[in-house]
Amino acid sequence: MSEIPPLQKFGLNLGLDGALLHQLSESDGDWSFVIKLHALMEAAVSDLLTKQLRNESLRKIFDRLEMSNQSTGKVAFIKALNLLPKESRRFLGALSQLRNDLAHNIKKAQFNFREHVTHMDAQALRSFIADMSPLDTGSIDLETNIDESRQLVANNARTLLLGHGLVIIRRVYLQLASAKFLPAADQDADLNRGCFRGSR
Repeated sequence: MSEIPPLQKFGLNLGLDGALLHQLSESDGDWSFVIKLHALMEAAVSDLLTKQLRNESLRKIFDRLEMSNQSTGKVAFIKALNLLPKESRRFLGALSQLRNDLAHNIKKAQFNFREHVTHMDAQALRSFIADMSPLDTGSIDLETNIDESRQLVANNARTLLLGHGLVIIRRVYLQLASAKFLPAADQDADLNRGCFRGSR
């Protein structure tokens, strides 16, 4: 029997179907995509916190904590323990806020990124990109052609969010696969050295 690849094994430990990433990219609609991606992030963060504190009895508590509360949510624990960098925490908070907005209002069941982005001004669009992208977006010129920028973001929103989600999954995997738990500042160095062998 062939060995299960590390990332797939990590997903199974989270209780995830092996086809989840494919299902995410092929979700019926953007509403479903946001809900599923958020659920994946919640599972990964809860697992990271439980293993970091080396106390399995805490899992149910972390599972019930909301993600984005800066004082008492999962992101607050992640920040206090220095487990993920600022841009990852920002993404988790923004994704959680978007998910809550969609999940708690049945009128948003037809949500789509194109309509969501269409009415954004340059400042709102820049904030959306900064929240959702794993890259440094400070130098992007949105004002020159705001309509073209909106269309570009609308057409690639899923890729943007899924890409950042995978960066976080990769960082969480590195934490859990390591004998030690690295602070956020050391994670990028490990990523750059190609320590994530499951991606080969």
